[in-house]
Amino acid sequence: MFDARWPSLVVLAVLILSGYGWLACFRARALSGPERLGVAFACGGAWLGLLAAVLGPFELFIPAIIIPLQLAPLAGFFVGRATAEEPDEPSSPSRAWLGFLPVIPLVVLSFWFAAQRPVWSIDAQRRWVLKAQWMADEHTPVPERMAEVEWAHAHPSYPPLISAICAQALQLGSDRDEGMRLMFPSFLFALLAVIYGYVRRRAPPLIATGLTLLLATAPCFSVLDAKKGSYGLGADSVLADIPLALFLTSLSVFVLEAIGSSGRIAKTYWSLATLIGIGAVLTKNEGLLFAPVTLAIALGLAFFVKRESPLGRARRPMLVVFAILTSTSLFWKWIARNMAVRAGEEYLSAGVFEELSSGARRTARIFDRIVDSLADQGLWGVLWIWPLIWLVWFAIRFLKMDAEQRVRRVLPFLWLSAGLAMVFGAYVATGWKQGSWSKLMNVSLARLLIHHAPLALILACDLFTTDVKEKPTTSDETSYLDAESAIG
Repeated sequence: MFDARWPSLVVLAVLILSGYGWLACFRARALSGPERLGVAFACGGAWLGLLAAVLGPFELFIPAIIIPLQLAPLAGFFVGRATAEEPDEPSSPSRAWLGFLPVIPLVVLSFWFAAQRPVWSIDAQRRWVLKAQWMADEHTPVPERMAEVEWAHAHPSYPPLISAICAQALQLGSDRDEGMRLMFPSFLFALLAVIYGYVRRRAPPLIATGLTLLLATAPCFSVLDAKKGSYGLGADSVLADIPLALFLTSLSVFVLEAIGSSGRIAKTYWSLATLIGIGAVLTKNEGLLFAPVTLAIALGLAFFVKRESPLGRARRPMLVVFAILTSTSLFWKWIARNMAVRAGEEYLSAGVFEELSSGARRTARIFDRIVDSLADQGLWGVLWIWPLIWLVWFAIRFLKMDAEQRVRRVLPFLWLSAGLAMVFGAYVATGWKQGSWSKLMNVSLARLLIHHAPLALILACDLFTTDVKEKPTTSDETSYLDAESAIG
């Protein structure tokens, strides 16, 4: 049994090492404790997804080529030492881990569930694992035979990150059934660590622990085998939804951190946002669209504040990151242009607006279904109560805030609203199985909502934060130039 799984553990180790290399390259010394480990895993996954997208079409997805390239960022440890500047904010890894201890048993439980049985979800088998098998055998995420219409059910045009992780484990000898699930609780750990680290920088440690526990105990995120609207969800499933939630949440967090920082620290956060955003783009079709939208919303708000304000100074780096993420989305769509797509599922096609118009009659019933799902504590616990509390709090505090604070505090709410609007629009526009949108919602609604749900806790954190502070720097002029030249 262990022999079938050890390659999956090797893949996890390589992803984490690769991610630590990227943290060294970006000089992200402010991250510590579980957050550093979680972000390292996310960076390693994003880097592997990018390698698969760039090299895979040339049939170069081979361990002898990919693994050395994955580990290449470790050179950052030597470069970072040679160019080290002043240390970032002091942090205590031991204290950070202490506050995270109540969460760890829940993550261990997810690993235990993952080890109990093989891949069983039909969506996991015929999409991510099936594509991973082809990718492992043919060394490319876009094999020619998957362009045939009969393979459209396997969604060969989906981005390659998840299948690349599984394919690498298969290439190293992992079992197709027993070895895949063991890797996926790592995404839950990383997501919890990112939320914990963000809240801990802004609120008391007990608040950070409490909010992280709320996410860890939400059934959709912990373990949920079969419930209407959520078949096979949970961190131990071989699905892309919790991984996408990790990348989208981390992207949001690092954009917020970059806006509130200056100088070299801002450059670090913009670099992390770029790599993590690429990971979101290459995880699932929803990420292809929403990762650039995240930056577009922030960029739009930046024009409502003074140019010399922290958000105003972030316009140029936001524009650069937006351009990179949009280019990555278009690049993958071009790579996968010949891959088969099921009829009625061309959500990112030019005809989507026509579909939205023809599906308008569904809107009231779709809205009711979404509201019912959000109110289902058997799926979410109390997760969706926090945005409502935040709205009341924001309305009360509105007049006490200056324009900059209003804009920056409302940004996560706009991201969450845009995410829910995109979920709503997907069901209005769907032509899945001759327009069987109701059946589609039964099996996929919770999965789409998962992508954006952690933002509810970003809003909850705001309730315990007294102010949005800009980190100090030695020179306003230096901060301005560094922020504008972020990520190069």
